[in-house]
Amino acid sequence: MELRYRLTEHDIRDYFYKLKKKAYLAGVIIGGVVVFAIIFSLLQEYLPDTWPIIIGMTVVFTVALHFLYKLLNAISVKALVKKLGKEFFDSVQTVSLLDDGVLEHCDLQEAKTPYSKIKKVEETSEYLTIKANIPLLFIPIKNILNPEDKSDFITELKSRMH
Repeated sequence: MELRYRLTEHDIRDYFYKLKKKAYLAGVIIGGVVVFAIIFSLLQEYLPDTWPIIIGMTVVFTVALHFLYKLLNAISVKALVKKLGKEFFDSVQTVSLLDDGVLEHCDLQEAKTPYSKIKKVEETSEYLTIKANIPLLFIPIKNILNPEDKSDFITELKSRMH
């Protein structure tokens, strides 16, 4: 049994942003608190007149930090996309269930993961994710070329994991 799909640059950018979103959010919140504490400590002798300045600068720095995280994500994804190459995105990706594991392959490469290494299979409205020790396989639901096989594939994969 197999699923065939196409992967786009947008899928990679979107998935990795969602994957790192909690870490980014935590970084932005912690960064905002740190900025607030620093500005507050520098301007505390001028309170209460400086509250609008303290809050305004905190908001500006926190928003800037948010955009910095998004920029860093875009840069890392761009590097990954460049490393994978145009041919990778032109080829059809296939995930096959074999007797001894999951085989992910396309025209350029293939990788096999034994069922014993698969930790979790998650399905959202956007992605089917197969999480293992090292490899992480995500399949954009909208890009599956044989969507009628998706439910049977997931059921079969889960039964082989146990």
